[in-house]
Amino acid sequence: MQPSFSSRGQRLFGKGGTPPSFLRRRRCMNLVSTKPQRNDKSKSGNISVIASSTNENSKNCPSSFSERRKNVNTTNALANDAPTVEDVTSNLNAADLDKEGRTPKKTNNNNNNKEKSDELERRRKQKLLQRYSSNYDATTTTNNASSSENPTTSRRVVTLLDGNARLRVCSDGRVSLFYAHFEDEEETKWELTSRSLVTVPPGAESVGRIVSDETTMKVEFLERSKSDGFESNVDSSTKKKVLSTLTIKPLSAKGSLTKDEREWTDNLTSGFILDYVVQTSEENEYSVEMAEIVTDVESSGKWFGGGHFVRQEWPLNGACQEVGPHYPFDFGPHGINTLVSNHWVTSTGFAIVADPETSFFHVGLNAPKENTFFEALTPNGSRRKFHTGVANILRPTALPLTSQSRQGDGKLRLQSRSGYCDSKYGAFSQEHPLVGWKSEKTHVQLPENIDPMGNLSLPTEEKETPAAAKTKNNNNRKNVKTRTCSMRVAMLAKRNVREATENVLESMPKPTQAVDTALVRGPKWSTWSRYKTAVDQEKVLKFASEILELKYERSIMEIDDRWSSAYGELEFDSVKFPDVKAMVDDLHLKGFKVTLWVTPFVTEGTRAYKEGVKNGYFVKSKVLTPGHSKAGFFSWWQPTPVVAIDLTNKDAREWFLNGLKSLQTRYGIDGFKFDAGEPCFLPKEFETKVPMKHPSEYTKLWSTEIAKTFELCEVRSGHHSTNSGVWTRIGDTFSSWTTSNGLRSLIPHLLTSSIVGYPLCLPDMIGGNAYAGGPSKELFVRWAQANCFMPAMQFSIPPWEFGKDVSEATNKILKTRLKLIDLIEDLSIKSSKTLQPICKPLWWLAPEDSNTFDINDQFCLGDDIVVAPVVYDKQRRREVYLPKGEWKEFDGEKIFSGGQWIEGGYEAGIYDIPAFVRVI
Repeated sequence: MQPSFSSRGQRLFGKGGTPPSFLRRRRCMNLVSTKPQRNDKSKSGNISVIASSTNENSKNCPSSFSERRKNVNTTNALANDAPTVEDVTSNLNAADLDKEGRTPKKTNNNNNNKEKSDELERRRKQKLLQRYSSNYDATTTTNNASSSENPTTSRRVVTLLDGNARLRVCSDGRVSLFYAHFEDEEETKWELTSRSLVTVPPGAESVGRIVSDETTMKVEFLERSKSDGFESNVDSSTKKKVLSTLTIKPLSAKGSLTKDEREWTDNLTSGFILDYVVQTSEENEYSVEMAEIVTDVESSGKWFGGGHFVRQEWPLNGACQEVGPHYPFDFGPHGINTLVSNHWVTSTGFAIVADPETSFFHVGLNAPKENTFFEALTPNGSRRKFHTGVANILRPTALPLTSQSRQGDGKLRLQSRSGYCDSKYGAFSQEHPLVGWKSEKTHVQLPENIDPMGNLSLPTEEKETPAAAKTKNNNNRKNVKTRTCSMRVAMLAKRNVREATENVLESMPKPTQAVDTALVRGPKWSTWSRYKTAVDQEKVLKFASEILELKYERSIMEIDDRWSSAYGELEFDSVKFPDVKAMVDDLHLKGFKVTLWVTPFVTEGTRAYKEGVKNGYFVKSKVLTPGHSKAGFFSWWQPTPVVAIDLTNKDAREWFLNGLKSLQTRYGIDGFKFDAGEPCFLPKEFETKVPMKHPSEYTKLWSTEIAKTFELCEVRSGHHSTNSGVWTRIGDTFSSWTTSNGLRSLIPHLLTSSIVGYPLCLPDMIGGNAYAGGPSKELFVRWAQANCFMPAMQFSIPPWEFGKDVSEATNKILKTRLKLIDLIEDLSIKSSKTLQPICKPLWWLAPEDSNTFDINDQFCLGDDIVVAPVVYDKQRRREVYLPKGEWKEFDGEKIFSGGQWIEGGYEAGIYDIPAFVRVI
C-alpha cells in the first residue's frame, strides 16, 4: 500500500486523518527581520533562523502570505496540514536590530538619533501589522532551533532563509517554501512556491524534535512509546532510538556540504538541500521500506520535467503517473521512456532536484488512487508488466493515464527504496526486469556504535540505559543489521519558471566538445521505417538515387538494423552487402555521410560472443531470466536472445570501440546511431565488473564513454548524461495523430528534452515508424511541417510514395528550413556548451504569463520565432497565442500584437506552417 501522510491520523480520526477542531493547534511564528539577511553568518554559509516558535498559547491567525496562484485548493491535504504561520514583528526592541537585521555594536549615538531610529522601526512594524492583519501575542524568538520541549506534545515552526528563498519547517516534517520579494531592499511579501512533507516511518513519533548547529538543521523522529495504541508522553531526557532524520542545509553553506552534495548542487542558488534518512533493516531488504519526500502538486502550479513518457503530457498536471522505478525504459510498465531526468520545475518558480545517485529511485506524480474493489483488496492491484517489441504497440492504453480518466493523489512522490520489488505501488503493481536486483554500493552497513543519523543532540558515548536495552531485546533487534534509505533533494525558490529552469541547467554537467552540425544542415535519411530488417546494399543505393533525382536536401544516410552478419558482430553481412567500400564511396559522392545502427547486444554463436565470453566482457547473472535457458541472456525487441556488453569493464569498452573504429578505417563509415542503452535490457539480477549504485549508470556509460567517442553520433537513452553533448533522439513514435506517442506528443517531447538538459533533440522519423500501418498523406505533411523548425529532421518513409502533391509539399518545407539553418546551427553550437534550449516553451519568453503554461502545441525557436504547427487531422484554422510584443508572419506581411490570442484564430491550409517572427 502507498503510505499515507498520517497513518496514525487515519487510525484516530478516520480516512481524512484530520483531528476535530477542538484538538487542533494553531501555529504562529515571529519574524525577526523583514530586511534582506546580509549578515556575516549568511555570507559564510551559516544557517540563518529568522523565525522560531512553538504552537503553545498562540491565537488563531489567518494565512497572511500572498500566493501566486489564486485557485489553490485550500482543502488539499498538504495545504490543510501546513502550519498556519503569520509574517509578523517580534517583541525585540528596535534598538536591538540595525537596518539589516543585525545586532549592532554599541555606539555613542545621542538620544535624538535613537528616538529617530525607534520611530522608523515603530512605523515599519506598524506597516507590517497592517499588511498582514496580525492579531496575537508574540512569543520570544531564539536563534537556537533546539528546544527542551517534549516533541510528542509540542510542534515547533522554524523559518530559514537562503537568498530569496524562505523555508518554513515544522517539527512534524512539513516544509513550505516561499519566494521573498523586495522593494528598495525591503522585504515586501512572500509568495508560496511549494508545500512538502516527509513520510514518517511506522513506529516513530509523529512530531520530531528540531536541533541545529551553525550550518545544519535537523528534525529527528524518535521511536514511539506505546500505551494502548496511543503515543505516550515520555520525558525528553530518556534516550530513544532515532528512526528517521530530516537534515536541511542552505545551498549557500558550501562549507557544510559534502563532496557529492557539491557535485550535484553546483551553481544552484536560493534554496536548500533536504536529506531525509530512514533506518531500514536487512530482514526487510525487499520490502517497500523507503525514505519519501512528498510535494503537493496543485499549490506549485503547473509542472514540467522528469523525462519522456509514452503519453507525453505538457504540463504534467494532465497525467496520473504511477509510482514506479525511475530509470530509462523502452516503453516502461508505468509509461516512463528512454530519457529520464531527476528534476522538475513549476510555474510558481519552484524547482526540485533529486540526487541523481539516489538508490532504487521511485517517482510518482499525481499517482492514480485505488478506485475499484479489485485494486483495493488484492495484494497486487492491477498488474503492470514490462513488454518488448510488438507487445508495446498492442497495449490497449498508453501510459501514464490521464487526470481526466483517473483520479490522482495530487502529490509528487520521490522515494529512495530499500530495493526493487514486485509489490503494489498505490493502485498498481509493476513487474520489471530489475526486480530483485541489488548492488554492493547501494547501502552502507553501519557498526553498532555509530549513530546512522549523525545525531547532533545525543552524546555518542552515552551508555544505553537498562530500559532501552530491555526494549531493544523485546523487539528482537540484536542480530538485525542497520541500513538506511536516503532521499536527497534540492528545493529552489525563484522569481519564475524560467529562472528556476536556467538555474537547474546551470548546475548540470556540461559538454566539453562542440557538436557536429551535419544533422542541422540537411535532413537525415534512415532505412528503418522503409525497409526494417530487410535492408541491403541495392536498396540503400536505390534510396540514395531517388533522393538525389527528386532534389531533396540531405546530410546523412543511416543504415539501420541487420546490416551486420549477426547482432553484435561488427562486420557487414557479405550476402546482403557484397561490396561495402564501393557502396560507401558512392554515397559520399552523392553528398551523404554514412552512419550505422549499433547496440550493446551480442547473440550466441558469433565470433564476438566467443571472444567476449572468454575475456569476461559481458554482464553476468547467477539466475535465469524468465523465458531463457542460459544465465546472462535476456529478451529485447527482436526475437533473438542476447547478452549485454559490460560497460563498467574498461577492457570491454575498448574491445567494442576498437571494433567500431575498424569499420571506420576499413570502409569509411562516418559515425553511428547508438540504439538501446536502457537498463531494462539487462539480465535478471545482473552483475557487472564494477558494481553500479543504480542501474542508470549503464545508460550514462553508453552515452559518455561510448557514443561521445565519435564526432558524428546519436543516442536515444539518457539519464544524468548531459555532459556527453551528443544528439539525443526521441524514442520510436507511432504513425498516429495522438498524444499517445503520435504527432501530438512531438512538441511535448521536444520541450521536455529542452528543459531537462538535452537541447540537441533529434525528433524521430517524420510520419512515425509505420509499425501498425503507415501515416496518411495529411499526417505526413503536418508532421514534416512541425519538424521543420526543430533542431534536426529525419526521414525514412519516402515522401514521393504518397504522390506528387506530398512530394512537392515536402520540398517546400525543406526550402523553408533553408532560411533557418544558420540560426539553428548557431543555437546548436551554443547549446552544446551551455545546455540552453534551442527550442523553448512559450513560457520561456513570458515566464509570468499564465496563458503560456498550458500551451502544448506551440514552441519557440530561439527568442524571436514562435511556431504553431497544426497537429489535428483536417484542421484548417487554429488558435495561436503570441507573447508580448509585435509579431509578423514568417512567410507573410501581417502584423499581430502579442500578449493575447489571435482573434478568430489563424488560417492554416494544408501547405501552411503558422509561424511568427518578433518585430518588436
